[in-house]
Amino acid sequence: MAFTTFLEENLLTLLVFDPQRCKIIRSVVEPVMFSGFNRDIATRSYEYIDKYKKPPGDHIADLLEDKLTSQNKRE
Repeated sequence: MAFTTFLEENLLTLLVFDPQRCKIIRSVVEPVMFSGFNRDIATRSYEYIDKYKKPPGDHIADLLEDKLTSQNKRE
């Protein structure tokens, strides 16, 4: 099942910022259902949620720092 870009972005927003809905999304949506860079965001968010039991919120930039500062422009 493939999501539209719009749906992926909405799910990621809830996953990263919504304390109640992130756990629901975490339990229902697999990271492989996301495409491209959105899959990286979902995977790292899931790891954060599993560890801290809350969404990453503003810490999402920390989780993706290696990608954001990479010399590889594709990342």
